[in-house]
Amino acid sequence: MNILICEDDEDLASMLAEKFLDYFDDSVCTLVANGDLAAKELDATAYDFINLDMNVPGMKGHQIIRHVRDGQGPNRRTPIILLSAEVDDSTEEFANQAVVKIHKPVHMEKLLEIAAVMTNTFPKAME
Repeated sequence: MNILICEDDEDLASMLAEKFLDYFDDSVCTLVANGDLAAKELDATAYDFINLDMNVPGMKGHQIIRHVRDGQGPNRRTPIILLSAEVDDSTEEFANQAVVKIHKPVHMEKLLEIAAVMTNTFPKAME
């Protein structure tokens, strides 16, 4: 599985990558620390799953989602998990866009299970 992680907190980005790599067999994680790099990467490379932080430098998470979903790139239908420290419940904005919003702090088991369901890719232990 090819995964893009857009997170400006280096420690959290590393932890997410480590957990995804352990959970999903034969996965590759690409890490970017700002929204502009994420948008450029998503225009150029097809991913199986995208993990976005809502408030990264540059383009924000919701702007990246609109850019990807409205564009002609290879990720128009790629599942996205949007991580946010904001407590508002604006999830209806992302309805019908294959986007799930998760509030921080991140509960890794929940995040991994949602990613597995969204991508229909289950680790061998769950098969």
